[in-house]
Amino acid sequence: MKPKTQARKLAALELAPCACPTDGVIDLLGKKWTLCLVATVANHGTIRFNQLQERLGTISPKTLSDTLQALQSHGILERKAFAEVPPRVEYSLTQRGRDLVVAIQPFMAWAAGHGTVAPCGAPTAGS
Repeated sequence: MKPKTQARKLAALELAPCACPTDGVIDLLGKKWTLCLVATVANHGTIRFNQLQERLGTISPKTLSDTLQALQSHGILERKAFAEVPPRVEYSLTQRGRDLVVAIQPFMAWAAGHGTVAPCGAPTAGS
């Protein structure tokens, strides 16, 4: 395709500027472990920190903790602490988190169909 024709077709798309509802969402969801973590919590309903770390494989405790905190601050995850010895903390999706799972399922299916997704914690092709 000639460059001028391609430029006209792109201009005809008239994409909305990205100062919109996705502002900030892409920053959160684009982080390395976020989608995997959300999917893991969704698949287990309620899950503890050590279980998450075990299932995600190579994630460091600090990265897991930081990602969990970010998802909590955005209302995606709920953290429930129990007054027990030893302490017990469980994570689950909020309604907003469950809505997010519904929204990202087509994206995850598309990625899986294009060979760009490896199981959580596993290396992807070329890495």
